[in-house]
Amino acid sequence: MIQKIEEEGFVYYKGDATHDKTLLAAGIKKAKGIICVLPSDAENLYVILTARELNHDIFILSRSEDEESEKRLLRAGANRVESPYMMGGMRMAMAILRPAMLDFVEITTMKQSLELRMDEIAICSDSSYIDKSLDDSQIKQKFGLIVVAVKQESGKMIFNPMAKYVIENNDKLIVLGEVENINLFTNTCLL
Repeated sequence: MIQKIEEEGFVYYKGDATHDKTLLAAGIKKAKGIICVLPSDAENLYVILTARELNHDIFILSRSEDEESEKRLLRAGANRVESPYMMGGMRMAMAILRPAMLDFVEITTMKQSLELRMDEIAICSDSSYIDKSLDDSQIKQKFGLIVVAVKQESGKMIFNPMAKYVIENNDKLIVLGEVENINLFTNTCLL
């Protein structure tokens, strides 16, 4: 049975994801994404293959145990594979080598920070921001947001874009700012 977590607004289905009927009951055919974090890479591999078969357009994120499994999961159809061991190790190294930078990353990406957040805003096809430069768009002036990167539709990532960068259809702007201002800007992108 599909249930809803009221506080967060998320819908979930409790069942064994290695069974086709569970994925179908959870709405895999209409889903935009799936996260595979089962205990073994073999189980995640099976879910990836099934999910990709049932929904060719779904975004699949999977956990992996090691580098060899990561390649296999990507070949099976995962869009992205993350290793919690690798991520944890990098985070620990950053805590020792660059503690102020880690503090900044935590403040901008963790939910407990109410004052500052980094977020991704998709520019839709009918947005008034298309064909305007970042400077002309007035994003910084109107919303107090800093555009730290742009991911273009091609997948190319532009870090610290210049003020003259022209916003294109389907760009994803990575912005830094207060949550309220990010929400206001997101709403204007939908107009």
